[in-house]
Amino acid sequence: MKARRLIGYIGFFGAGVLIILHTQVRDPLYAMLLMGLSSLANDLPTPVSWSVCVDIGGRYAGSLSGSMNMMGNFAGGIAPLAFGYILQVTESYSPNFYVMGIVYMLAGFCWRFIDPITPLDQLEPRGGARWAASPAHQ
Repeated sequence: MKARRLIGYIGFFGAGVLIILHTQVRDPLYAMLLMGLSSLANDLPTPVSWSVCVDIGGRYAGSLSGSMNMMGNFAGGIAPLAFGYILQVTESYSPNFYVMGIVYMLAGFCWRFIDPITPLDQLEPRGGARWAASPAHQ
């Protein structure tokens, strides 16, 4: 199961490094190659993300994968507004790529803490009582 975390970590961290590196290259061909490799690295964790939802979601896999997808779409809706604002303020596209790179690297860092083994319905809340035992959640 460490392999799933490793793929997520390498994929997202690699995408971040490659997208930032692309801003430093002056040759358009090499810049686009780096951007394309960043896109490839970004796609590596996609199957792992969905399989981890199934692994840890158990009977809640649909809710978990739906939540993951919703958050991705929420970020996809906010990003154009934020990037337009950054472009207007800085008058340069490079800061947007730096932001993307940092977000990718943060995502990779978060993958180091995912437990792809323990299902969510087996976790105990910090208070000690199981939340699933509540009549409202049955």
